[in-house]
Amino acid sequence: MKRAIQRLIQDPLALKLLDGEIRPGDEVNADVDKKNDEMKFERKASKAKAGA
Repeated sequence: MKRAIQRLIQDPLALKLLDGEIRPGDEVNADVDKKNDEMKFERKASKAKAGA
């Protein structure tokens, strides 16, 4: 279970953080894209940044 969580969630999120797609304070919703059989991540900017 630990390896599955790491492979499907932690690793892709880490890459998005390194690429700058997700920033500290952002909310991220994770869901399954059943059509492509993969995880998808949707970023919501933090409330502090959204108002700025």
